[in-house]
Amino acid sequence: MQRHTPLGYQIQNGRAEIQPESADLVREIFDSYLHGSSTGRIAKDLTQRGILNANQKPSWSHGSVVNILDNSRYIGDAFY
Repeated sequence: MQRHTPLGYQIQNGRAEIQPESADLVREIFDSYLHGSSTGRIAKDLTQRGILNANQKPSWSHGSVVNILDNSRYIGDAFY
């Protein structure tokens, strides 16, 4: 069960709105994976760059990257 708003979104007036900066990061994660980077490599890169994850910590794991890649909301599934 997801307990927070997905990375790239924020709640405004009861609706999920896209946050452009975070949405760009989500696109980057998908692009990196589609171009052959492993989830572990993506996580290592994001951590080394100090990019904050959904919990606002600069610490990524392959699992957190997999969660983004597996989240159907990023491919157009209804959200709020």
